[in-house]
Amino acid sequence: MMKMGLVVSSFSGTGKSYIAARHENTVDLDVGEYRFVYDGPVDVPFEARKAMRQFSINPEWPANYHRAIIEARGRHDIVFVTMVPEIAELVDVYFAPHPDSWPILETRFRERGNPERFIEIQKMRFDSESYEGVQLGVDEFLEDALIHLGVL
Repeated sequence: MMKMGLVVSSFSGTGKSYIAARHENTVDLDVGEYRFVYDGPVDVPFEARKAMRQFSINPEWPANYHRAIIEARGRHDIVFVTMVPEIAELVDVYFAPHPDSWPILETRFRERGNPERFIEIQKMRFDSESYEGVQLGVDEFLEDALIHLGVL
């Protein structure tokens, strides 16, 4: 029987990559690596590339993201993904940001080196967020919530 890892989604800046870098048998499948083909300079750090204009749409999108999630589920206990409509049916649980958490998220984006355009896009996403799902506290990271729930 194939292993079925938990597919967890949460808003940008809540700690998906942080957890994947620090906890065994977890992986973060950043949507940008599947949706876009980066056409810019190769020496730009990953976080700084987000929302840069040197991208084209990957012709394999969204099938490539679907495949990656399904494959990762078979190899990892937790698979972190970005919530986008194209993969919503694969997500087991969504952690929504607290409605008052924008200033904290904005600070996180700046601290990790995201460009202004990325921050503006995230602000638009945040303002249109439905906040449905498991709601994080104002200053709560995803790791805190998963530990509290006994998942990590």
